[in-house]
Amino acid sequence: MQRRKNAFTLIELLVVIAIIAILAAILFPVFAQAKMAAKKAVSLSNMKQTALAEQIYTNDFDDISPAGGDYWNPGQNDTLGWNDTPYNEWVAQGSPGPIPGTPNFPGPDIETNTFYEIFPYVKSMGMLTSPAATQDPYFTTATGGGNTSYVANGGIQGKSLTTADNPSGLITFSEGPTNTRCGFAQPQDFPATNPDHENGIDVNWVGEAFANYSGNYAFADGHAKSMARAAVTYANYGLSGTIYDSFSGAWQNNTYHMHPISLGAATNSDWISCGHVDITATSLASGGIDSTGNPCE
Repeated sequence: MQRRKNAFTLIELLVVIAIIAILAAILFPVFAQAKMAAKKAVSLSNMKQTALAEQIYTNDFDDISPAGGDYWNPGQNDTLGWNDTPYNEWVAQGSPGPIPGTPNFPGPDIETNTFYEIFPYVKSMGMLTSPAATQDPYFTTATGGGNTSYVANGGIQGKSLTTADNPSGLITFSEGPTNTRCGFAQPQDFPATNPDHENGIDVNWVGEAFANYSGNYAFADGHAKSMARAAVTYANYGLSGTIYDSFSGAWQNNTYHMHPISLGAATNSDWISCGHVDITATSLASGGIDSTGNPCE
């Protein structure tokens, strides 16, 4: 009597392979989403710690926030990035923090910046980067170099936060998509017409690091949370009164929101979105810049 061999038939093997392929197609996207959610949570924790570091800094310096300069990317051409020793150059603001020294790499973009100022309170380079961010062309690998994937609110740099009427709604840091040696600040100072004018408010690369056009944001009261870019208003950046919005080509009040990249906020014209900083009146939608002229001109 011949015994039957215990083995799968070709059809059975193909069925098993098909089932595994179907399960993989279902589960792999779930795994990817879970991985991204974990990275988002880590980044949110980093931003909260960064916000708390800025709070401690301001407490040490009479409620004055870390100073910045008029350039929006100090560190771009520097060996150590924003961690190069800064100094006040051109019409850069003063700093109540560490005494400026001699720059390691002289250049017009080296000046006091938020990340350099708060680093003694952060103490960890890794705390300033998001695990979800990709490596930027301006990433530095130099020993002692500083990279970050976060973006400081240039509108509040060097200003007293004591007068802020809505600290829980005042953004101090937002999230960018890449790790870079540039100490970015957005909005950025535009003092040509007024020391409190801000430029480049609604730029395309800030605040959409994650799904559904959302990103992590840190606030002046020390908390951090994830928000859709479209939920962020001009008032969240400390802008009061009316703001020239280049996307719509019109003046808007400070309750107007940012534009998602999906709606075309990547155009160069968004660099001329301008507004007036007055953190004592960010809950209001009146006052501020005279809406008869564009402050960028």
